[in-house]
Amino acid sequence: MGSGANGANGNTVSTTGNLIFGGNMRCYPNPVSELLYLEFTPGSIPVTELRAVLYDATGRQVLHPMAFPASGIHEIPVRSLDAGFYALRLSDPNGHTSAIHFVKIN
Repeated sequence: MGSGANGANGNTVSTTGNLIFGGNMRCYPNPVSELLYLEFTPGSIPVTELRAVLYDATGRQVLHPMAFPASGIHEIPVRSLDAGFYALRLSDPNGHTSAIHFVKIN
């Protein structure tokens, strides 16, 4: 189960497990070099907080888990990551998850 969301730069970000986000989230830019942005439409997600964990292409966790409100725009620093493919796993307190896949470039 997957869908795409258009980022601010017009590139498409692939998402999977669309259980908690529907079409109310954007992730941009993709590819990314320094900051990845997650943008949530206020009130569109039925929870108040989300947890994010970032994995590299081998499944290794590469950043400490993050928690943030399920509305507004949030920055995820990726400058220190090696170039490659990554998955950002988002989860809500009810155990629903979604994954956002993106490419990190130098």
